[in-house]
Amino acid sequence: MKYWPFPKIHSKSLPVSGVPGSFWENRGDRHHCGVDIYAPEGSDMLSVEDGEVIDIRFH
Repeated sequence: MKYWPFPKIHSKSLPVSGVPGSFWENRGDRHHCGVDIYAPEGSDMLSVEDGEVIDIRFH
């Protein structure tokens, strides 16, 4: 069980509008509707809601 405050997991900032991987980024024929998480492999992740991971890719 995790409690507040959450530990600082990763020091890099999240992508902002116009940066590759941004939510709802215009990709010409479609919009990017996923959430890219930038963190080292094996990092602990915390979720704000229940959900399902449907794809994992390493770039």
